[in-house]
Amino acid sequence: MQEIKIIDGDLPILGEIIPQGVSPLEHLQVLHIIRSQVVQVRVEAMLQVASKLRHLSLAHNKLVAVPAAVSLLEDLEELDLRHNAITRLSSLLSRLSRLRTLKLDHNRIRQVK
Repeated sequence: MQEIKIIDGDLPILGEIIPQGVSPLEHLQVLHIIRSQVVQVRVEAMLQVASKLRHLSLAHNKLVAVPAAVSLLEDLEELDLRHNAITRLSSLLSRLSRLRTLKLDHNRIRQVK
């Protein structure tokens, strides 16, 4: 499986993406979790998909900051965080050396560090 889309889910805390007992998604390249009430992304969630993930969309959720766990995605090329409640950007994004597209419109960004 190379792509997963979760739309209109109820995942306020994004923990395990892959339930225990299910084989890992080692070929996952695209992950969309949209309009799913996400307010927090745990490190475990990103570690499960970190090996080949190229595109991550957490658009239309309730994030107030760029999740620190995203910095683990070394091969990430596109990050979509549109339509959240993000107020500041941190230096975490600088760790994503392959990032080419960053979508942040419709947030409340007031500070860039």
